[in-house]
Amino acid sequence: MENDDFLKSGHGGEERHAEMRKLDASHDDPHLDIIRSKLDSIKVEMEEAKEENRRLKSSLSRIKKEFEVLQTQYNQLTMKKKKELASATNLSC
Repeated sequence: MENDDFLKSGHGGEERHAEMRKLDASHDDPHLDIIRSKLDSIKVEMEEAKEENRRLKSSLSRIKKEFEVLQTQYNQLTMKKKKELASATNLSC
């Protein structure tokens, strides 16, 4: 008698067994299996896309830094040429 009260009170396994039956029944549904499979595939694709995004961001950052270095070098060369032209013009006058 006490065991019956214990099971009905929710402390026992009756509710857990009902929950397990629901889970088992859901595994029998082929539509749910298809949905789960598609969901798993989409998760894998998302992770691949995230990884590619990280790689692209890294490449972009590296390219931006290289561009800034080249731009600085170009500006320095341009200034040097202007100074050389100015000096040459002043000497020839």
